[in-house]
Amino acid sequence: MYICPDCGKDLAFYIAKVKTEYICWSCKKPMKIMLICDPEQEHFDMCSEFAYIKPDNIIEIAKDYGVLMQKRYVKMTREEYIAHICPHCDALQGDYYIVSDNHQWESSITVDRFNIYFCADCNKFFVFNS
Repeated sequence: MYICPDCGKDLAFYIAKVKTEYICWSCKKPMKIMLICDPEQEHFDMCSEFAYIKPDNIIEIAKDYGVLMQKRYVKMTREEYIAHICPHCDALQGDYYIVSDNHQWESSITVDRFNIYFCADCNKFFVFNS
């Protein structure tokens, strides 16, 4: 069990998967996405509560794994949130399409998998090198 280096409380354990061959809706080129899964749902590629609400520090963690995420205003939802961005055409890949209506689960390939931990009090993810 890991504890939060910022507040000292227990961290919740999740699994992060980096997937490639996700096809951008705009330019149709392949890109990487990162999903945070509950450990008991990992083999079903089910997402956790972080599918739609992501702490700000996920942007830097994703970048370390070659995944582009940014906080942007989304017209459809009329709010700002962290979303995947196509590195080729800069198009935002909405959470709805990646999570709820993703027809690309079978064609996208997991290229990296790592443990990720979350502190609810600090609203922050942590990745520890073993």
